[in-house]
Amino acid sequence: MNMLARRAASFILCLPLLLAGTPQARAEGSPGLTSRTIWEIPALRGLQDGAPAGAFAPAALPTLAVPSVKGRPVFRLSLQDQAGLPPELAGLLTREELAQFLRVWSIIQTDYVEPVQRKKLFYGAMRGMAQTLDPYSRFFDPEEYVKHQEERQGSYAGIGVGLTRRGDGIVYVLPRSPAARAGFKAGDRILEIDGENAGSLRADEVAQKLRGPAGTRVTVKLMRVDKKTGAESVLTVVCGRASLQLPNSFSKLLPGGFGYVYFDSFRSGGNPFGFLDPSAGTAGEVLGRVRRLRSAGASSIILDVRYNGGGALDAVGAITAAFLKKGQTIVVMRDRRGREDRVSVDEDGDFSDLPVKVLVNGFSASASEILAGALQDNGRGTVIGRRTYGKGSAQSFIEFDDGSALKLTMNRWYTPKGASIDRAAGQGGIMPDVTVEVDDETEMSAYAATLMELYGEPAGSPVPDPVLEEALGRGPGR
Repeated sequence: MNMLARRAASFILCLPLLLAGTPQARAEGSPGLTSRTIWEIPALRGLQDGAPAGAFAPAALPTLAVPSVKGRPVFRLSLQDQAGLPPELAGLLTREELAQFLRVWSIIQTDYVEPVQRKKLFYGAMRGMAQTLDPYSRFFDPEEYVKHQEERQGSYAGIGVGLTRRGDGIVYVLPRSPAARAGFKAGDRILEIDGENAGSLRADEVAQKLRGPAGTRVTVKLMRVDKKTGAESVLTVVCGRASLQLPNSFSKLLPGGFGYVYFDSFRSGGNPFGFLDPSAGTAGEVLGRVRRLRSAGASSIILDVRYNGGGALDAVGAITAAFLKKGQTIVVMRDRRGREDRVSVDEDGDFSDLPVKVLVNGFSASASEILAGALQDNGRGTVIGRRTYGKGSAQSFIEFDDGSALKLTMNRWYTPKGASIDRAAGQGGIMPDVTVEVDDETEMSAYAATLMELYGEPAGSPVPDPVLEEALGRGPGR
């Protein structure tokens, strides 16, 4: 697996933060890409609350003229030719654009109705740039990045619910979580969070507002529809937040020699050099379970990645490689310059002769789609369920000296046969070999039962799971 080693730590592959606190595994920052490799504007070093206009005049940049509007200074660069700019800056911002940026900054600092903290404004500008790119690129201030790193390891402080892709509804409620104790239910629609209209928020903003320090409370207004009568009711729930440690996988041996493994995300093994380690992270969990199931008599394996939003490339690479033969391709990565990395397997995987089926749905994304696409294209597995989400891009982390970080889309990925599954290019997603149409209520009931098993809770009465039944050879018409 050495071909993947150089790149594995750089990439994350996951759905945007649609799960309110449900972790999405992500790899560490890209080796060699730090704040020291990113251009700096020396002028901004003097940018402090209440700093005089002269603080913005470094030797490395052209002279800054300081006119005034209504007696207050406005910063404007003198319009000289590009030769006066540092080489790194000349290709990124024109003189006029940089001047306008500094002018907007100045107007906000001097004219906004309330004083604005310099760092808040600066990080807001960084965050705004990232948000204009795509749904997956994001800037983290130092506090946000610390929380993100904790969540990547499966721990966070929040209420314990999963959200729809749009962030306006609850997909599931974690057992024994504050949300479960407060009465949240799958299917509830979120109307307000602490008095703020949730409809005006992005999915990741909804998730962030539901999270918070353990011991704090959040007030959520919900709309609930009675399944029997269709009547709508609005209720307000005050819910405490708590520190939650989330399990990631479970397995069981099913009749007929089927070994079943469910896992919620692809968490990185945490190797700082990015080498694939089949004994670490989600790869260690999943492959260990497959090994034990085979020893217990399983003659084929079912990998359930429904509702799995993705995660780290090192994790999905190690899991997929275990089911492939030498020379088979896992994934193809391409950057903006057309450079291509074809990630292939160096030797037969431990389970390369073990039949495998992959269960997917519309919430299976990115790393889950790499797994499904690789097994499908190489003729190694049968994909069953509904068309997947369609996220065909990979993000890298660039960490800065102040503790902030930029998550940036730097590659697109393709299946071994060269197909892009990115929804931005069309319908997107992995089309299953066997499509099983399931209504949302039935699918959610099956998922709720899966979560109960994941958390070691009594499963209660059996619920229909048409996708799993199909994988077991007991689907309709059989």
